[in-house]
Amino acid sequence: MKNEKLVREWIDATENDKRNGEFNHWAIDEVLDWRLENRFDDLWEFVKCAYQEQISLKVTSNLAAGPLEDLLA
Repeated sequence: MKNEKLVREWIDATENDKRNGEFNHWAIDEVLDWRLENRFDDLWEFVKCAYQEQISLKVTSNLAAGPLEDLLA
């Protein structure tokens, strides 16, 4: 994926429950926007890239209930 930084920032924001502008909330918003914009190829690349990282169960759950669920819907 061309934007590994986005994946790392999304993981960090998800892991740390920081939902304000100081703590990578932009990364969560960016991925949410892709669903609204029907950018499903970007979502799929994001999911594949995120699963290649060392992620916690919490992040895995958020990934499944967020971007992956958006793709399945």
